[in-house]
Amino acid sequence: MNNMRSREKNAPVVRADIERRFRENLNMTNFGAGAMARAILEVFSRNLVEGNTIDLRTVGKFETKLKAARMHHMLTGASNGRMRMTAARRVVRFSPSKKLRARMIAHHETNRGKV
Repeated sequence: MNNMRSREKNAPVVRADIERRFRENLNMTNFGAGAMARAILEVFSRNLVEGNTIDLRTVGKFETKLKAARMHHMLTGASNGRMRMTAARRVVRFSPSKKLRARMIAHHETNRGKV
């Protein structure tokens, strides 16, 4: 996705980038590209909220995991050393596919030392 638009290195990909890619590669209108990007992201979001796994063969897997409640130290000014309970919650975990992992390693190897 390095030719999406000129932007800072390691800048996050935003919905506008996806829409632009649809417009350029699929010759879509602004309205169509926006509607398609929103629909895809809505399907992803809804499924993650429901606890489903999203498995994209060449990209990887997004899945929700339940993190148990736990005690941890508070590290703010006057409360140093006190313990606090963090409630159980769901988190999203991403596991890259073997294909993506290989591409990332190859990219890192070819760009090592470049700024």
